Amino acid sequence: MFYGKSAIFILLVCAITTSCVGMLCTPKQKDKLLYECRPWIKQGFNKYHLPKDSTCCEEVTKVSNMYMGMHYIVLMLSPNERKIYSVGNILKLTNRC
Repeated sequence: MFYGKSAIFILLVCAITTSCVGMLCTPKQKDKLLYECRPWIKQGFNKYHLPKDSTCCEEVTKVSNMYMGMHYIVLMLSPNERKIYSVGNILKLTNRC
């Protein structure tokens, strides 16, 4: 009985400490995503084909697994960045990758 309880406790501790839920994207991650994905998210210009193995999709996957994902990236955009990048295209990146 003791071993069963200790095994459950260890599993619970591991699940809590390794979980990414609740983590927010950092400004550095936002800048890297904007840099890597710039051809697909610029205002008024769309490249239609986004390769699944691109560095843009790698960054999108990292951010999408975090709390609020791409929506948090949009919230972090400065007014100047909103003029350069399309919010709609940023939000579509998750589906395109």
